[in-house]
Amino acid sequence: GLAVVLMSTKMSDYLLVRLLYELCAIYRVESYRHKSPALTTVKRLKEELNLLSGIRGTERVQALLDYVADCSRSPRETDLAMLAWLPHRMGGYGLPLGTMNKTCRLRGVVRRCDLLFPKVEGLPRVGVEYESDEEHSGDENISSDSARRKVFENNGYRIVTFTNGELKSAVLSFEAMRNIGTCLGLRVRRPRGYNAKMRDALLAFVNTEHVPLF
Repeated sequence: GLAVVLMSTKMSDYLLVRLLYELCAIYRVESYRHKSPALTTVKRLKEELNLLSGIRGTERVQALLDYVADCSRSPRETDLAMLAWLPHRMGGYGLPLGTMNKTCRLRGVVRRCDLLFPKVEGLPRVGVEYESDEEHSGDENISSDSARRKVFENNGYRIVTFTNGELKSAVLSFEAMRNIGTCLGLRVRRPRGYNAKMRDALLAFVNTEHVPLF
């Protein structure tokens, strides 16, 4: 906790949020295809930060932890989570914070969903699957992805896909997020003024290269 607070003084909000995600992630930037145990959890960080009240930077880190989830499995999942869950004032879509890669047992079949939103009464549970250019191309991978989605959908979930191309494009990412909002019963509007400026800044940031931060 103390190390994060000390590092935070030289970081932008976006870089700090990325650091927090990666501390709680099950990947390392330099070898993200090989899963690694998380170094900590959001809960543990919050507990440690509670002991550091009064130290400069602690309140800022605590506030940003409200937009962080455990168990991201890749840098691009982290980017997608930041875009979905950061508040409008930071350029995000302000969607309700959910879980990442939570194990779901569906009639005896175990599946994980990249982003899973909180249940909204009267609507199917909504999940988002990130489809990378590398790992989700080819007939075999496409068939596997489709079968995985069907398991969720046959058990009352609504699964939305999000592609790398959509993460790179302001227009396409807006339409994809609006689709997620519709599934959640929320209206996603185009940002204006300061929020629009911050949306551009966040999109530019999530499309920068991830470098090891620790």
